[in-house]
Amino acid sequence: MRLETERLVLRLPRPEDVDDLLEMVADDEVMRWIGGEAGDREDAVEHVERWRRRWEANDVGPFVVELDGVPIGRVGLIVWDRRT
Repeated sequence: MRLETERLVLRLPRPEDVDDLLEMVADDEVMRWIGGEAGDREDAVEHVERWRRRWEANDVGPFVVELDGVPIGRVGLIVWDRRT
């Protein structure tokens, strides 16, 4: 799955995205809006793995957003079940 606009690419998350997305995961202000607390590389690994599991389980999930070939964030849909 890959979507392209004039400026951005939206694609499935990959394990090698961790280092590029670490800046996002480590930023208190970013995480304030995403949910959760800022973290380290281990937390970034968990985020990427969770996003991949969501795609595997639901055929929908967060896309990695690329600008000029560099991952800069995420956007997408998640299946939300308040019971779980």
